[in-house]
Amino acid sequence: SLLWVLCEEAARLASGSGDEVAQAGIRVLKNAVLDRGARRRKCKEMRLRRVREFVEWHLREGGQSVGRVARALNCTDRSVHRAFRGQSETFTRYVLRLRLERCRLALCEPGAGHRSITEIAFSYGFVNLAHFSRAYKEMFGSSPRHARALAMGSFSGVGSASSAK
Repeated sequence: SLLWVLCEEAARLASGSGDEVAQAGIRVLKNAVLDRGARRRKCKEMRLRRVREFVEWHLREGGQSVGRVARALNCTDRSVHRAFRGQSETFTRYVLRLRLERCRLALCEPGAGHRSITEIAFSYGFVNLAHFSRAYKEMFGSSPRHARALAMGSFSGVGSASSAK
């Protein structure tokens, strides 16, 4: 290692240059340690980006589990969870939010009235309509039915038959 070479060569150094060599050695060590931290941060950022990209590309497929993503990206479950450490949401919350946002866009899209709320929810990986409705209302403050009715300009009450599509 560099430090070992410096120690061996210290005896051969000209008088008074030991301080300079010692300072240079300290700078090299400091940069190596700092670079390692930067590399770790960059790796974490790249892993997070890869996980997010995979989830977005496969959002409509069911079973967006940590294990599935980890296998697809050739990493461990823990690695996927670590990618979200320090973020505002966990992997699971990220997937849920993304699905709900895409459902909301689909529900409110002009001309999408022919697709049922159930069809849209299921097309984004939800398998339980009650869970979807609760999560949707928690995130957006209104039910999917209400949001669709408002977007279509046909809101006449939550319980009306015309808004049940």
